[in-house]
Amino acid sequence: MIDNFSLKIDPIYNWETLKNNKYIFYFKGNLSDHKKFSVKINNTKNLSELKYLINSQPLNFSFIFKSREKLVAAVDRIRSYPILFSEKNKIISNSAHKFSDIKKNFNHLSVLEFLMSGYVQSDQTFFSEINQLQAGEFIYLNNKKMEVLKYYNYFGEEKITDKHFLIDELSRKINMTFKDIIEKSNDRPIWVPLSGGLDSRLVVAKLKEMGYSNLFTFSYGIKNNFEAKIAKKVSNTLDVPWVFIEPNLKNSLNFFNSKIRQSYEYYSNNFCSLPSYLDFEALNNIKNFKGFSDKAIIINGQTGDFISGGHLPPQLLEKNFEREKVFELIYEKNFSLWNGLKNKINKDLVIKNIKKNISKVIEKDSCSLYEYWEWKERQCKYVVNSQKIYDFYGYQWFLPFWEKNFMNFWKKVPYELKLNQDLYTSYLKKYNYKGIFNPLRDEHITWPNKKFLIQTSARVLGIIFGKKAKEEYYSRMMYYSTYQYQFAYFGRKKFLESYKEMRGVVSLMVKKFAEENNFPKILN
Repeated sequence: MIDNFSLKIDPIYNWETLKNNKYIFYFKGNLSDHKKFSVKINNTKNLSELKYLINSQPLNFSFIFKSREKLVAAVDRIRSYPILFSEKNKIISNSAHKFSDIKKNFNHLSVLEFLMSGYVQSDQTFFSEINQLQAGEFIYLNNKKMEVLKYYNYFGEEKITDKHFLIDELSRKINMTFKDIIEKSNDRPIWVPLSGGLDSRLVVAKLKEMGYSNLFTFSYGIKNNFEAKIAKKVSNTLDVPWVFIEPNLKNSLNFFNSKIRQSYEYYSNNFCSLPSYLDFEALNNIKNFKGFSDKAIIINGQTGDFISGGHLPPQLLEKNFEREKVFELIYEKNFSLWNGLKNKINKDLVIKNIKKNISKVIEKDSCSLYEYWEWKERQCKYVVNSQKIYDFYGYQWFLPFWEKNFMNFWKKVPYELKLNQDLYTSYLKKYNYKGIFNPLRDEHITWPNKKFLIQTSARVLGIIFGKKAKEEYYSRMMYYSTYQYQFAYFGRKKFLESYKEMRGVVSLMVKKFAEENNFPKILN
């Protein structure tokens, strides 16, 4: 049965290969001692041993192992490097583009979910014949059968309630994680995309505190945006070089329709989620700045806000909260890119699929269900896919807040201490390196360059024509918001044609992606 399966490795993703007379081993990412690891996989005697071995890897990886006796393919806890497969067509691959020779039929529910959220649930892809490994999963194939198995789940374990102990333990885990990253970085230049948030601030603070000297920060977006102002202040306080990369708004349409953007979309297409364009243009231009080189390592703060509880809806902890409403909350938060698709038929279809996809952990409490779903679906498919930008440009990266020990720590934190990031912000207030976490959060300014004009005009419209006219004007002016550099990829005309029906710039991006990839017509 093993020999019936074809392994198709796409060279554009730069996987490494280890081959001998016993097995072949393809891998990508930060595998600890890959040679010894491959030998251990070859020597495993049972599935329990294999699960333990895969779960022992602390950082980001994917691999495919094949010998005469077994075939093993695994992704890490956040699906950093996707693996797709077709059991029907006997193909396992690291690339969506290696399925071009087989007949493919669109999975209409997957297409609907993609247009409503930007990603596809469960192990499904855009096509009925092709599946994907989900976070914490692996394929095990011997000469008798093929199985897709779990080696890791992200939901709560037995809780530790001592807040003071947890703050100290969190400090230890963070220090361990960054010590390991510093050792692996070997004094190569580290660049931190610095925003106004807590997580990237913590990344640069820890690297600076621990004495990493070859350190730089950068920010991007439209001129005077509040995130860049905070980033500049933090960098100056820490005495770390900072650069600001301003997009060329006049050329945004041309850039988005350029060959390099199309090449990036091709590269990041995994039949499952939307490519991220948040810092795509910035990464395209950063090579022109002093200190940046091909040896650069990029470390961002993804996804500290989720893992520390920042996405937990407060009602989940209410005494009389009905667990059935968890599915409604998931739907309302995640499947709302286009108003025209939010009807009862689509809602019922999506919620049914949400329930199906977490049925194996249905006995868990409401908070665990909610976090488990977001980890497995939104975070590991849509958010983590943004790392593809770094892969595309050939830069190594680390995600400290998705490191194994850090993830396992948060599994033991009570949800009461996760709500509103209570434990995390308590730690940051205590740590407060060089005062950069005081204040924790600054005012979010929606219109960096037109705030007074837009707000004054809106007030006048409200007085004359009423609240509805005021809100309508604010919606139209979102084009000039902090995300103008993203809206400019489509132009103001396209924005005005769609703003009443869409949630934001991601709505336009999924529509564009669907059109370019000839999806069935669901959205007008």
